Amino acid sequence: MIALPGITILTSPSLQARMITPDEAVQFGNRILAEAESSGERAHWMSTLDDSFHRHVWRSLPDTVRSTLNRTMRNASLPITGAHGDLHFSNVLRNHEGEFWLIDWETYRKHGSYVEDVSRLLGTSHRSSGLPDTADPHADISNILASGAMNSAAGHLGMTIEMWLAMYIMSQATCELQRLRRADVRRQLCARVEMLHSKLPLAA
Repeated sequence: MIALPGITILTSPSLQARMITPDEAVQFGNRILAEAESSGERAHWMSTLDDSFHRHVWRSLPDTVRSTLNRTMRNASLPITGAHGDLHFSNVLRNHEGEFWLIDWETYRKHGSYVEDVSRLLGTSHRSSGLPDTADPHADISNILASGAMNSAAGHLGMTIEMWLAMYIMSQATCELQRLRRADVRRQLCARVEMLHSKLPLAA
């Protein structure tokens, strides 16, 4: 489990804390990048993702989309630190003393990586609700890029912005499985991948 100073794990929300602002979400993401342990056990990026993603999303994606994601991730090896699994904007609270409180741990995975959590936190930081724009996944990627939220993550663990966005897209798909039809989740993912590489084309 990720353990950082000034972070409290809550089993239920508290009235003594408020939802964080977009700037605080980026601040918190950068803090994880700066302080999380990254020198221990590592694994191929694919093995750090949730089993539900493999079963219900990845295996049914078009070959071209899987190939694009594989090329984007470049066989990256990620630290195994444990992952919250649903670290979107509104699952992080802050109290009046400045402490960050994390809620909704039902999706925690021991074999996950903080990279997935940070990608989702930064990817949702520009939204006041913390929820995905499921009606227009193309706008989702455009808005993330326009916000600049991912810029500070670029270079961490040797990962490019494209790699961070790819992790966000796959984490977002995993979380959408909880409330959307599987076919819709796959459609959303494909649209986000298409938009990502229209904005940031893969190098030849």
